[in-house]
Amino acid sequence: MPETNKNQAMVPVNADIIINEMGTAPGLVLKQNKSIFFFLPGVPFEMKKMIETFILPKLQNDYDLSDVNTHIFRTTAIAESKLFELIKEILKKYSDVQTAFLPKYTGVDIRLKYVFSATNKKKLIFDKMLTEIRTKISKYIYTENELELEQIVGQLLREHKMIVAVAESFTGGLVSDRLTDVPGSSDYFIGSVITYSNESKISELNVNPETIKKYGAVSEQTLREMALGVQQRFKTDCAIATTGIAGPTGETPTKPVGLCFIAAVCKDKIIVKQFNFGKNRRTNKERGATAGLELLRRLLLKNE
Repeated sequence: MPETNKNQAMVPVNADIIINEMGTAPGLVLKQNKSIFFFLPGVPFEMKKMIETFILPKLQNDYDLSDVNTHIFRTTAIAESKLFELIKEILKKYSDVQTAFLPKYTGVDIRLKYVFSATNKKKLIFDKMLTEIRTKISKYIYTENELELEQIVGQLLREHKMIVAVAESFTGGLVSDRLTDVPGSSDYFIGSVITYSNESKISELNVNPETIKKYGAVSEQTLREMALGVQQRFKTDCAIATTGIAGPTGETPTKPVGLCFIAAVCKDKIIVKQFNFGKNRRTNKERGATAGLELLRRLLLKNE
């Protein structure tokens, strides 16, 4: 049983309390010799608030710390290995900068960290590196802030004063879910339909039955009609449509698990891309949703 202060039950002697503004469990600060220890509750948003409002200001005030500059490039539509190949010579050139590649369903984050004292010369070196990376991979960077792809797409739609609708088959509503995760998305998101069966593609999106009969539901031809059908149904500027074989069943000799077609429409322009994401059903759905958002982002940028 730890020793406690008389007026603070279960708080160790010589410990200071960190007020928890977001919850009930307090944090603790203990000092021993030249070391300082922080104990925080495990609830993420409570812990983050304590770090931002107490721990970081205290460390900056009590210690002579070097400046740490960090920067993030958030990318999509490119594999980690290919991304590395494109910028490896830049990373060698600036070897003092710590670099981390952080892959996830939505793409790859490149996190750069440079520790230095506050001098213009050092800052200029870091800025020069960022410029070189930005120039090399600008096509794949969708933000340099900690924003999600759906937030960026939403910003572009709002800036262009455009609205979007979605037709989903194998993604099962994930594109719509991500778009509507953004507060205020009702400004630009009108609606969606999940047309999982052939019959629903025909009845809800006006896909020609002969198109499905000739090319199949998982085909560029069917997807084009889905994308244009949902655009016409909701009378929108833009649309996203998906069709594919999420797996693990459903493949044919010519159409393997993971095969999918993704389309984006902006006014009278349409992009249709074919992908094969692999065997994992959830991964296929997540990557399919990301691909749809990214295709629309690129169309919106071309419209600027």
